Amino acid sequence: MWAIKMRGQKLVVLGIISAMVLSGIFFVIPIETSGSSGTTLYVGGSGPGNYSSIQSAIDNSNDGDTIYVYGGTYIENIVIDKKIRLIGEDRNDTIIDGGGQSDTVYISSSNVIVKNFTITRSASSAAGVDIEKSTEDNVVWYCTIKNCKIYHNYDGILCYSWGDAVYHNFIDNYISENLEDGIDLVSGDNIIRGNTIVGNGEKGIRIFGGDDNRVEYNFISNNRGDFRDGGIYLEHTSRTEICYNYIGCNPDYGIYLTESSASIHHNNILDNGDNARDNYYNYWDDGSEGNYWGDYNGNDGNGDGIGETPYNILGGYAQDRYPLVEPVEDAPRPPNESPNTPSQPSGSSSGYTGTSYSYSTSATDPDGDQVKYYFDWGDGTGTWTNLVNSGQSASKSHSWNNAGTYNVKVKAQDENGAESGWSTAKGVTITVYTPPPPPPNQSPTCSLSSNLTSGYVPLNITFSMGASDTDGSIASWKLDIDNDGIAEYSGSGAPPSTKQHTYQNTGTYTAKLTVTDNDGATDTDATIITVSEKPNQPPIAGFIYAPESPVKINTILNFTDDSTDSDGSIVNWTWNFGDGTISYGSEVNHTYLNSGKYNVTLTVTDNDGASDDYTITITVEKEKGTPGFEFAILIMAIAGLMAFGKRRNTERWLK
Repeated sequence: MWAIKMRGQKLVVLGIISAMVLSGIFFVIPIETSGSSGTTLYVGGSGPGNYSSIQSAIDNSNDGDTIYVYGGTYIENIVIDKKIRLIGEDRNDTIIDGGGQSDTVYISSSNVIVKNFTITRSASSAAGVDIEKSTEDNVVWYCTIKNCKIYHNYDGILCYSWGDAVYHNFIDNYISENLEDGIDLVSGDNIIRGNTIVGNGEKGIRIFGGDDNRVEYNFISNNRGDFRDGGIYLEHTSRTEICYNYIGCNPDYGIYLTESSASIHHNNILDNGDNARDNYYNYWDDGSEGNYWGDYNGNDGNGDGIGETPYNILGGYAQDRYPLVEPVEDAPRPPNESPNTPSQPSGSSSGYTGTSYSYSTSATDPDGDQVKYYFDWGDGTGTWTNLVNSGQSASKSHSWNNAGTYNVKVKAQDENGAESGWSTAKGVTITVYTPPPPPPNQSPTCSLSSNLTSGYVPLNITFSMGASDTDGSIASWKLDIDNDGIAEYSGSGAPPSTKQHTYQNTGTYTAKLTVTDNDGATDTDATIITVSEKPNQPPIAGFIYAPESPVKINTILNFTDDSTDSDGSIVNWTWNFGDGTISYGSEVNHTYLNSGKYNVTLTVTDNDGASDDYTITITVEKEKGTPGFEFAILIMAIAGLMAFGKRRNTERWLK
């Protein structure tokens, strides 16, 4: 999104310089020196002759000296009335605390540089830094406040020199949470550059009655006043240049101008209560490019990055004639905020040496950045997690080699490198691990079953076998199929799932499976198999004879046995022909002397005495005589009857 650079940059710079020359405006940034041959005095630290307070060092300094202040908190209200350089070791750790008494830093001399401090806790109606002339004729010029953190004062920086051109510089400061204004100027020809001005109670920057000030490259956000307050407020000022600033999220106004003239361009102005109000007529562009407005909804028809319609400013007739459709790249972006402090690590509060334990935590990041976590294990070691989404839990594991109590804490770092503070530590008590004696060996288990439990010789059996061991492995197996103490089948490892065996003799057999595990424990399972002789199956009688039909008296019939015996042999054949005669043998002949129906029964007996019979009914017919004599008699009888009948008919006719 932050993609637009200033087009026609050289022309714009030349235009600005030309305008400055024509109007007599010059912004002077003095070199950071108040003297080229002064000495250095030290405050804090452990060096011999170091001062214990900043004011005592100032009182003993001369124009052109440098006072270097080591890190620490100095509760005092200092007055700088000499041309000196006051340099802190680090702005986060070198703190001037006004203790709620008067101005925290009061400057009444020109050519003063204050750098690298936290300046806090002025009195009510006072300022963190107050730059004022001490007498009506004492104009204070060319002071620089740089890289300071100025917060929890009434005003952050106050510069009061009505009508004077003082050429002060306020550069790269972090000015926040002051009760009223972040910077309050009643003077001209100042430069406010590169500051972060956030969260102040009324205005981020207020300029009243001063001319030719320049406000550039600042981040101005969330300044919370609700009456003509907000980001930047100008009243009774002339020729103020406001450019390349981020002015956003101020609840009232982003920029408010009343009875003031200014040139305002190349700012990112968005998400304010009202982005801008101008009760005068000012230029809200530089003649070719204006500002980026978060609520501008015009179109860029020709793709040059400039909206086709102006952006109207509240309050009068002012317009941004050339509104930008994308944010200005060179303006500052919202600062990256550190993640919130992670939760106390969760996990075991006690354990044993050499055993790994897992701990987890989570934190949110105000910017929604991904975060990673650093676990300090309390034993001189630590571990980073991978990046995870804001608010997502992350875990790491650790083991301790020595007994003791360890404080485990964690901090978060976002993807831009900003770190949180340390979490609340979790105490973990580690003792030497003494392993308990191993549990007694658990015996293996096995199972044995068969597809049949009884049958006739020869009996084919399929044994199903299984075995397991909960705390080891099966080392060997053996299968004794008749419980005589001698294993017919055996092997190493677990038994196969099936084994086949054929019992050739009758009897009752106990088959037993025995398995042994790797520690020598055993288990057995058994099944009983009953093998019997198969009972004798009786024969099945049957026979055939020939000829079958017709059967005549005195015909010789041949009878042949067709019986079967599935488990033995037939040893006797008894034939009863139904005419009172009996014959023996597997094949016999018989002749019937008289016609009639005869039941022929074959009874067979096998080698185990079982018998069966089979019966067939045979019809025997008489033998027929010669047809000539009987036929002749019949013809003669018929002829006689016919002759007798004819004679009777003739007699009737004659009568």
